Amino acid sequence: MGIINKVETGCYLSLLCFNTVPMQAIVSNYNYRDTTIRIVIDSNVDSTPCFIAFKKALSSEIDIARDFQQSTLPTGTRAYVYVSRNGKDPEVTNAELRSTLLQFEQLVRNKIQ
Repeated sequence: MGIINKVETGCYLSLLCFNTVPMQAIVSNYNYRDTTIRIVIDSNVDSTPCFIAFKKALSSEIDIARDFQQSTLPTGTRAYVYVSRNGKDPEVTNAELRSTLLQFEQLVRNKIQ
């Protein structure tokens, strides 16, 4: 299971992605409101790298720890990405992997908007 929490100015999204075929995701918070929206995220040519990175992160084939640090400024966008494995939820600080996994957010937004 992967967890993506993204906080933006004026918007909030909390998303759980599950390693199933097809991939399922549950949105538990959207626009600062508690909700439960279960959706299926289909793989296509554009999203295939996201799915590959997700599976590799879950199976420890990609190092999730690197040098990315969240901004400490009181304004701006915050995105927190965690990968749940072996009973732990470490934050993804590999900038390239974070960027790839955050593409799931747009795939989900496209489905629920």
